[in-house]
Amino acid sequence: MKPNVLFLITDQQRADSMGCYGNPAGTTPHLDQLAKEALVFDRAYCESPICMPSRTTLLTGKYAQHHGVRMHNNNIKENERTLAHVFNEAGYYTHCIGKMHLYSQEREGNPESLPDWRNGKLDDFEGPFCGFQGCSLILGHSNSLYGHYGKWLREHYPDAIEAFWTDNLEPAGDPDVFGLQNAFRTEIPSDAHSSAYVTEMCKEGFDKAEEEEQPFFCWASFPDPHWPVCPPGEWYDKFVDAELPDRIPYNGECDKDQYPRHYSALKDGKKYYESGCRFIDDDHAEDMKKIRRGYHAAVAFIDYNVGKI
Repeated sequence: MKPNVLFLITDQQRADSMGCYGNPAGTTPHLDQLAKEALVFDRAYCESPICMPSRTTLLTGKYAQHHGVRMHNNNIKENERTLAHVFNEAGYYTHCIGKMHLYSQEREGNPESLPDWRNGKLDDFEGPFCGFQGCSLILGHSNSLYGHYGKWLREHYPDAIEAFWTDNLEPAGDPDVFGLQNAFRTEIPSDAHSSAYVTEMCKEGFDKAEEEEQPFFCWASFPDPHWPVCPPGEWYDKFVDAELPDRIPYNGECDKDQYPRHYSALKDGKKYYESGCRFIDDDHAEDMKKIRRGYHAAVAFIDYNVGKI
C-alpha cells in the first residue's frame, strides 16, 4: 500500500521558535515530537528570501532563475510541472490548503486574484490548482475574508466577519511606532481562525481521498505567524505573563563585511530592529515583549493544530 503524504508549511516562522531548535519555552510539543521521530535539518536554506519565488521553488524543485517567479508580481507558469503532478501520476488524490501564494494576488485572471474573488468571479472555483486536484485557499493574512477561507467563514462563523474588521484590531504595541503596528490581540474565536481552517480542510481532504480509495498528498500551508501577528485572543492571553528567551539574531558570523549593517548594530547592543535600518528604542521594550508573546502564541496555536492533524 502506498503511504499517505502530508506536507506542513508555515510562513515567517523562525527555526528557533521551536523546542527542537533550541527554544526552551516549551510551546511546540507536537512539532518537537515530530522532530524527535524524524530527520531534522540544521543547515537548510531558502532559495529566495521572497515568498513567491521560494514557494514556487519548493513546489517545482527549480531555482527561481529557471521557474521565472522572481518577485511578487510574477505568476507561476501555467504549464509548470509541480510535485502535485508527480503524485497525480502515481495514483494519489492531491489537495492543497491555506496560503499557496504562487500567483500575484493583486492581478486579475488567476485563482489567487483578490479582485476576482471580491467581484465573485471565483465563487465556484474548486480547482485544479497548479496540479492539485482540489484546493482550499487562504488569501492574505489576518483579516482577509476572501478565497475559500472567506466563504467558509461566511457559512460557519458569520458573527466572526464583523469581528475581523473591529475587535480584531487591538494593537499589542504602541500604534504610533511603525514596527509595533503589526501585532494584535484578536477576538476571533479559535475555531474560526485561519490555522483552525487549515486543520478542518485537512480532514476534508483526507476523507475525500478515502472516498476515492486513493492515498493522499496533502499540502497544508499555515499563513501564520507572518505579520500582522494575530493569534486568537484566548491563545494570546496564555502568553500575557510568559517569560520568553531573549533571542537576538547575532552570532560571530555577523562580523563579516558583507552582512547588512543592522547586524553589527545588534551586536553593539541595539535590541529591536524595525526595518530600513531603523531601531526601536528601549522605551518600547515592553511593547516588544507583547509582540514576541503574540508571535509565540501564534506558533503555539499552529502547533496545537498540527497535533490535531
